Amino acid sequence: MIACFDKSSPAELDQQVRAATPGFFADPDVENRYWNAALMATCRKQDVALRLLKSAIEGHYCAYAALQTDSLLVTLRGTPEFNKLLSAAKECENSFLSERAQVSH
Repeated sequence: MIACFDKSSPAELDQQVRAATPGFFADPDVENRYWNAALMATCRKQDVALRLLKSAIEGHYCAYAALQTDSLLVTLRGTPEFNKLLSAAKECENSFLSERAQVSH
């Protein structure tokens, strides 16, 4: 994040992102993948951000409402990739709500 906000050169930022990305995906807490995606989106590293969001959703961190409102994701909104993730997050949420309803009966 320092490389992003201290106006490092694009090459330095790319190097830092490449070094940090494996750790982002290795984190077993998928909520952290969401937050790291938001930070990467803020740094305009859309590819990494989208892959992290996809991984978070696939790990059942649905975050449907957050995807729609999180100001850190503004650079991703409206892209075809983001729209697919938004649909996947809605399906994730619907599945969770359906399973929860079945358990409560």
